[in-house]
Amino acid sequence: MAGLSNRVNYLPALRKKSLKIQFKGGYVMAVINPLSKEDAAASVHGLYDAFAQKFGHMPNIFAVMAYRPEVLSSFVPFFQSLMAGGTLGNRDKELAYLATSMLNGCEY
Repeated sequence: MAGLSNRVNYLPALRKKSLKIQFKGGYVMAVINPLSKEDAAASVHGLYDAFAQKFGHMPNIFAVMAYRPEVLSSFVPFFQSLMAGGTLGNRDKELAYLATSMLNGCEY
């Protein structure tokens, strides 16, 4: 376990109350709490507002990415381009990434 704590030390924003380690079936899984708009960097407040306007709230997957504002700011346009084009509808795309998460043992 000492090695695990060394691996999360590079995430100072997550070390305190936001990161929980769960043990399940012999696996270690980090659980990271979503970041509220008030605690997020000002550079991503516009994204919080845009998601809240579209969905009524900030989806947790994006609120977790807000710990790294540059990642969130880069990922959102990529995600939007994936969801906007192609031959599959949004429902099928969401089903594909949900199934992939389940196959990989992601409980989220």
